[in-house]
Amino acid sequence: MGKGGLLKDWHRPEPKIHNARYFKVVEDWALPAAIPPGYVLAHNHVRRAVDMPHARNGFRCWIWRKDDLPRGWKRCECGWSGLPHYRATWDKRNEAKLQHYRCDSWKTINSWR
Repeated sequence: MGKGGLLKDWHRPEPKIHNARYFKVVEDWALPAAIPPGYVLAHNHVRRAVDMPHARNGFRCWIWRKDDLPRGWKRCECGWSGLPHYRATWDKRNEAKLQHYRCDSWKTINSWR
């Protein structure tokens, strides 16, 4: 894994023992269930539900080594995954809104289609 890169098969892990404690599978989609020691969880800017899995509706999540977390990323309080995680703060115009953003319901997300 390269510096700051994604873990292999984050979005669809093979059913191997070492992945079992880090992922839970819901409707054939993987959600993070734990964060490996020494790593941090992060996600992109796409609006999401509390249990939104990676790759659904353009939502992406990944992990970084704790020491490789880029500048400009801060702790996110949106409620996604129930695990501590981070988000980018590069969009200063939307920062005030993002500080107070909480996950959408699936009903709201499905209404966008």
